[in-house]
Amino acid sequence: MVNFIHKTAKIGKNVKLRNNISIWEKVQIGDNVSIGCNVVIHPYAYIGDNVTIEDNSILGKRVTLAKTTKEDQAKKAKGISGGQKQLIIRSGATIKANVIILEGTVVGDDSFIGDGSFIREEVTLGNEVLIGSHVVVEQRTTIGSRTKIEAGSYITAYSTIENNVFIGPRVSTSNDKWMGRTEKRFQHRFGVTVRAGARVGLNAIILPEIIIGKEAVVGAGAVVTKDVPPFTIVIGSPAKYFKLVPKEEVLEENLAEYPQQQESKEIPFLNLKKQYLAIKKDIDVAIQEVIDKGNFILGDNVKELEKEIASYVGAKHAIGVASGSDALILALRALDIGEGDEVITTPFTFFATAGAIANVGAKPIFVDIDEQTLNLDPNKIQKAITKRTKAIIPVHLYGNPCDMDKILEIAHKNKLYVIEDAAQALGAKYKGKMIGALGHVGIFSFFPSKNLGGYGDGGMVVTSDDKIAERVRQLRVHGAKQKYIHPEVGINSRLDELQAAILRVKLRKLEEWTEQKRQIAALYNKLLKGLVETPLEQEDGKHVYHLYTIKTAKRDTLAEHLKSKCIAVGVYYPVPLHLQEAFKYLKYRKGSIPISEKMTQEVLSLPSFPELTVDEVTFICNSIKEFYEK
Repeated sequence: MVNFIHKTAKIGKNVKLRNNISIWEKVQIGDNVSIGCNVVIHPYAYIGDNVTIEDNSILGKRVTLAKTTKEDQAKKAKGISGGQKQLIIRSGATIKANVIILEGTVVGDDSFIGDGSFIREEVTLGNEVLIGSHVVVEQRTTIGSRTKIEAGSYITAYSTIENNVFIGPRVSTSNDKWMGRTEKRFQHRFGVTVRAGARVGLNAIILPEIIIGKEAVVGAGAVVTKDVPPFTIVIGSPAKYFKLVPKEEVLEENLAEYPQQQESKEIPFLNLKKQYLAIKKDIDVAIQEVIDKGNFILGDNVKELEKEIASYVGAKHAIGVASGSDALILALRALDIGEGDEVITTPFTFFATAGAIANVGAKPIFVDIDEQTLNLDPNKIQKAITKRTKAIIPVHLYGNPCDMDKILEIAHKNKLYVIEDAAQALGAKYKGKMIGALGHVGIFSFFPSKNLGGYGDGGMVVTSDDKIAERVRQLRVHGAKQKYIHPEVGINSRLDELQAAILRVKLRKLEEWTEQKRQIAALYNKLLKGLVETPLEQEDGKHVYHLYTIKTAKRDTLAEHLKSKCIAVGVYYPVPLHLQEAFKYLKYRKGSIPISEKMTQEVLSLPSFPELTVDEVTFICNSIKEFYEK
């Protein structure tokens, strides 16, 4: 067969050409190059010295994209011009048979591309990269030097794979959060990032925008749905933390960054700044949009957040208010609970629960807790019910669901309202149902430290009762049924539009953050086993770990030890409500509610926030172990 070589092409010395080869205009080929049969080299391509190109390969082919407005917009946004881009294959590279490499790609020195692989446009391969057979690398991806990608893997567009990475066979990555040719799809296509020295096992799947940390390991078959921290091993579907990568497996050049067990390191109880930085762009846009619109009271964001929270918890109505405390007061008033009435609740909780009861003129009746769950003990409620009892307020403490079946049964039997104080428990579940929507009414707090926290105070009342919802909406605006018409005296308690905009951004991350907190709790449980009493999660409940709280008779001395290690801890709560000065008039005595009193001497909450690292949890647990070994 006759070869075609364009007159403007430049061919070096000792070049071996087989049959039916097409070399187009302005192609440059270096010395000692071998080109097999049926190879097409498109215009402007550069082939370095000592390159081997086997049969049936197509190199430098120009890209043909679908001519859609959306695609054109996406290309412009990415800075893609319309001219032919030069393919560069540097010295010593090997291109096996049936390979297609599109325009604008750079193949580094001594790299290898296996049979049947397809490399899209503007891909950059470093030196000594090894691409196995039938691998697809989509456009504008960067692959670092000495990286190996095994057969059958798919590397999505706009990805970054750094030096010395190993990608096992049939690994799949994605950059598509929105299916189909939608506007959002073209605005938000971002690939995955695999940091230096990381390893990804056979058949793993990595979802869009995920970052695999330096020297991290993704186990075979894992489905990676969130970022993998450096030097950690994750396994399973979805991928979860397994352990640290053994130090001896880490490349020498990365050893300096390997997590060290230091004598001390400052670990905060909560890191809202770190959380903000992770979502800064979306938060800033949301705030600016509210400012630009100039509607700051009960605007569109409040209405949409109310719909989103109602849908999330499975309630018919959600009403945004100024705080979790106000939510409790408004819920009680909406049920016409007031002077002369009694409300049963726990003394082992934040003051606002009983404070709300007192603020509407009712009397708090405190019932002791279960020592394992730290929640209201249903078996002790019946004895506290009198003719004046109107409601029960179970508190889902620390994010751990109460035994709602028993509480609801008692309430129904005695014709009592149930107001769920779920200030700490958004996202928690009881027997598969969301907490907050199980009683007559539920309340949530958006205090900044909560699992879903604003940048100030905020709260929400949820209910599926139309009359209760209507009453809460009226009471939150001075008791007005319509503007300037007031059937009753209410209060001024509206959720700010700015807070609602912030909370809507954060709500999209809540499930992810909750899962991260649950994984942190699981790691704590594993590492603290046998040292202290760890939180109980019941089989029929989903704990969201607003606080990760241990119990120990040596609480105060352990707390001081941890503080000496610069580890922040908290005590929630040091004084039970029945012994507070403010409730002295109720005439409870010390020893009258023994389990709650005992727990105020034993509970200790450890740092627990989504951004807490495996290294930090390990350090905290090692510090606790050190304390007990003394």
